[in-house]
Amino acid sequence: MSTGDDPYAERRKLTYEQAEGAAPLPSQLKLKEVSQELRARLWRVIYTHLNEATDCPSTGGRSYLRSPWEGIFQYMHVARDHAMADEFENDARKLTAKVKTDI
Repeated sequence: MSTGDDPYAERRKLTYEQAEGAAPLPSQLKLKEVSQELRARLWRVIYTHLNEATDCPSTGGRSYLRSPWEGIFQYMHVARDHAMADEFENDARKLTAKVKTDI
């Protein structure tokens, strides 16, 4: 049976709420716009990598990022943010929060 023969083929692509008119149909995104679902999925991947590269000292001090993330953030600090190299602070919590706002 081909899709042209199935009267419900298009309806199966929608959620129940969309098919019943309780939720809006998906709309086309604007140029350079990312859906919330994609943002959440991308963040899960990035956050997992950042979390695996985070060291938390046993003394209770602030956590920091290991390589390669430390170097990536140092490069961003100078090349993208145009901040001074000696002002870079390797604070895993602050850097992770900064990335999250950029996604």
